[in-house]
Amino acid sequence: MKTLTLDQACKEAVVGFTGGIEAVARATGIRSLQQKLNTASDRNKLSAGDVEQILKLTRSHEILDVICGRVDAAWVDLTELDNLPCDTSMLDNITDLITRVGVLTQNVQTSLADGVVDKTEMIELERASMRLVRASLTVVERSKQFMEDDVESA
Repeated sequence: MKTLTLDQACKEAVVGFTGGIEAVARATGIRSLQQKLNTASDRNKLSAGDVEQILKLTRSHEILDVICGRVDAAWVDLTELDNLPCDTSMLDNITDLITRVGVLTQNVQTSLADGVVDKTEMIELERASMRLVRASLTVVERSKQFMEDDVESA
């Protein structure tokens, strides 16, 4: 995602986390977290280590979206997949994929209704697009669970 900055994504993740800034600062040990999250100040900024700690704690999709968006990549959280393949899980993943297509389509329609896509609408379009890509990757990863052992070694 190019519209939302990494600092903005981190702020969203921290503010949205149960207990907010105080809880994240306490759990991660990040000093001056509130100052580092102040996007109006250039004085005290988040380090790569700070971002990593916030991501580990909050598991924020927005942070990963921003990082991957900068290098035109996508990600999928493999911990969300069950270890054992089953038909209903695959159907759930496909249902999620189809739902994400609908959400993206609805967001495009809403954004274009007035003939102008503003920054907030673009952020939502980028989020919906990244979630659609993740849903697609999840279907692929789930499909791998159904592969026969001899196919993997080929």
